[in-house]
Amino acid sequence: MLSSSAHLRSIIAFLTLGSALTLSACQKPQRYIGSWPWVPNAVELHGLSRFMTTDDTEYLSLRVEFLDPDGDPTKFPGELVILITPDRAPDSEKRRFNFDLSNLEVNERYWDRVTSTYRFKLESSWEEPPLQNTPIRVQLMASLGEGPELKAGITLRRGG
Repeated sequence: MLSSSAHLRSIIAFLTLGSALTLSACQKPQRYIGSWPWVPNAVELHGLSRFMTTDDTEYLSLRVEFLDPDGDPTKFPGELVILITPDRAPDSEKRRFNFDLSNLEVNERYWDRVTSTYRFKLESSWEEPPLQNTPIRVQLMASLGEGPELKAGITLRRGG
């Protein structure tokens, strides 16, 4: 025969197990769209992004990081549009770049395994470059089939 304290411990253990099973049965599993659960649901323009000059050619070294629902970096197999707009610039000075990252060769060309980001070297080729301290808005829009459009933006300045 069990002592009263052993009997009480058995009842508490049984109730705890029953409660845990009941709660886990009530929780709805998270559903993912598509067959891959780590589809990007957020995008960031990484802090390593900056204007650089090599061999007298200025370009924007833009680092783009896609994040999955767990907040981990992941690849993005969709369409990417990057807009570069200097403050108070005429429309002729705005730049637009399109990338089809669903193309495996394009995706691999820009993927940086070390930082788990995409790195784009974008030549601005301005007719009249903005002044060194002029704010330059960089905007990004990414779309993946029927999923939501992901957007990010950052303001940079040319080095000087």
